[in-house]
Amino acid sequence: MHGHLIGFGWPTCLTSPQRSFCFIVGPIGPEGSEIRVHADWLLKGIIRPVMTGYPEFQVKRADHDARPGLIDVQMINDLIDAELVIADLSLLNPNAFYEIGIRHMTGKPIIHMQLAIEGAFCKTRPSVRETAMMG
Repeated sequence: MHGHLIGFGWPTCLTSPQRSFCFIVGPIGPEGSEIRVHADWLLKGIIRPVMTGYPEFQVKRADHDARPGLIDVQMINDLIDAELVIADLSLLNPNAFYEIGIRHMTGKPIIHMQLAIEGAFCKTRPSVRETAMMG
């Protein structure tokens, strides 16, 4: 299930000087499952190493949340409040798409990732801001 990931955009909020919150969205699955192996590989092998270059960000995935209370309420708040969300579209997980939809409603930065072997789930175009940065 491991493979190369493709990303769709890298927001400018990564240059912010203050400590920010980065929330990870994607399929997680039960302990020991292939889905969990994928989720842990992505978090530990790709996202965390990249984000060490941005120490102003605290990275968190929902299953690592130790706060008491309803996880769905906490997750929705995290999706809304996070400065950055990194979303894994791999494995076509409906919960992840729901969470991505909530994030898109905020208009805040989100990075989409997907296993390259799956091909792009959707065609995305760079935003006006990204286009200006590229060129």
